Amino acid sequence: VCAPIVNRFGASSGELAGVNTQQVVMIASFMAGGSSSRSSPAASAWHVVAESCAIRESADSRGRVVGTLGRGGALEVDEARSIPDRRVLEDQSLAAARSRRQSRGLAWLRVRTPAPGWCAADECCVGRYDELGARWRYVVVCRDGAFVRRGLELASAHLYTLTRDAVFEVRERRVNDQGLARLRTDDGWISEDLNPLSGQRGPIAAPLPVAAPLTYRVVLRDGAVVRETVELSSAIVHVARRRRGNRTRPRVA
Repeated sequence: VCAPIVNRFGASSGELAGVNTQQVVMIASFMAGGSSSRSSPAASAWHVVAESCAIRESADSRGRVVGTLGRGGALEVDEARSIPDRRVLEDQSLAAARSRRQSRGLAWLRVRTPAPGWCAADECCVGRYDELGARWRYVVVCRDGAFVRRGLELASAHLYTLTRDAVFEVRERRVNDQGLARLRTDDGWISEDLNPLSGQRGPIAAPLPVAAPLTYRVVLRDGAVVRETVELSSAIVHVARRRRGNRTRPRVA
């Protein structure tokens, strides 16, 4: 360690005779530390999509919790030091491809901020939440996951199952012949709620708060009725008419 320092400063062994050995080691440590910090990769922006996400001391679900973030919480992640999920990286299925879009095939994230530690990658999504723009994004909240089917109706082919906390973008929302609200993704259709005929009730997927206002276009010939509250019995305050290029910008939370 000392030789490069001597050569860099042009000092001979005689000139260093009066220098304390500890001082030389301190100089070497300083130079090494400076070089390391310059080569350290920049952190990537991620955000939490699960209801809560624990930051742990180690990459272990039993590790001590050092911090907790709620849905939408921001993380800075050192992806180079994160732990990959080999199973997801090697899997060529549609489900694995969607998982890679959300968590880049990582199993555990090496968190830099807000607290140094580790967190489960499947509870998070790559990207900065406030830069996602106006997009409908849903997160799977059902413990058993969400079936992705090829078509609008439940009789259509099952493609794969999304796990809990999986995030997906919705292109369209429609009601099928059974009266169930269905969400169209890039791959297929997902039910928003459990089918009551199955004897179960509750949500399968829930919308995530949008990062920017969404713009809608009125397509119904008679226009869109705007009411005072969420209830259909509330007073009508406005009717948005269907016109070419007519757009309404509702306040979406």
